[in-house]
Amino acid sequence: MFTKPESGWADFTIGDFTDRASYLHDIPFDVLNAIIDSVMTWQPIIFKLDAEGWENIIVIDNYDTHIINDKNESGFQLISIVIKKNDLISEIINSINSNIDEWASWGYKDRNSKNIVDRKEMLLMKISEIKRLYNII
Repeated sequence: MFTKPESGWADFTIGDFTDRASYLHDIPFDVLNAIIDSVMTWQPIIFKLDAEGWENIIVIDNYDTHIINDKNESGFQLISIVIKKNDLISEIINSINSNIDEWASWGYKDRNSKNIVDRKEMLLMKISEIKRLYNII
């Protein structure tokens, strides 16, 4: 789902849709928290990805994912993609986990700070919790 973050940017892909996301939002925590909240509330997974000039609001339900994109000058665009929730969750946690150091330092200039070590530990804990909640290996 997410590429390796570099210079405050990461690309994301859902189905055939690809766009960018900026450090203006704390992507790894926003997305992982939305996944955890979804289990607790029985609601779709919802999060926003800011592209600095437009936004993508992602709504992941059991069998479909909807992307509300306001990049189009004539208004919002709704893109619907058939993908199972658990498949997309697996993609999300794998893409964050495979670049965990870069995601832990997301938005931080001092890459040697204790805060980054703490963020990495918290991200790994959230990934473990999601795997347990969704029964993902």
